Amino acid sequence: MITQWISGFYIVFQHWGLVGIFISMFLENIAFPLPIEIGYLSGAYMIEKGIHSYWLVMVVLTAGHMFGAATAYAAGKYGRHWLEYRLRNNVSFAAIEQKIHYWYEKYGDYTAFGVRFFGYVRLFSSYIAGLAEYNFWRFIIFTTAGSLLFNMLGISASKVLMDVWSVYASLHIYIVLGLSISFFVCIGWGIIQKRKRAPSHNQHPVSE
Repeated sequence: MITQWISGFYIVFQHWGLVGIFISMFLENIAFPLPIEIGYLSGAYMIEKGIHSYWLVMVVLTAGHMFGAATAYAAGKYGRHWLEYRLRNNVSFAAIEQKIHYWYEKYGDYTAFGVRFFGYVRLFSSYIAGLAEYNFWRFIIFTTAGSLLFNMLGISASKVLMDVWSVYASLHIYIVLGLSISFFVCIGWGIIQKRKRAPSHNQHPVSE
């Protein structure tokens, strides 16, 4: 079931071409539960087949990251009361918000760059930057730089994966399972952390 779901998304986004990989990056950056590997595999396929150039694919991937991140930033800044209300009991979000605030205080602008490389943190980091009213243009500059490098790594890893896929047919099921597991482990980790922290959170409620 999971493998069919992942494969279905991959076929759809690959069929949509550049629009598909843009949408996949956009959705991932507004915390929509979609495996980011789908966009990279689709992009690597286009490059491998000569459909589009490496740098055109890279620009579209990075633009998808940026529009998604900017949308999440705006939701955090201008939808502050709604977002805080919706997430007031989300212990995982509260813990990540606290960590990212600490990173911004300690490392400054490099935090906007660095969080691009940590999947579970990246999902919420742009919302938190908006909530904190972090300077928008500095956010854009460092997020773009981090996203570009992350995209380069993602495309390189996808090319290796495609080579393995084409040579070792017997490993297809394991590759799909590996992609599926990497996605759901992030979600499962967040759920586990939420449950572990829930008792102490209930005992010491945050005053409003």
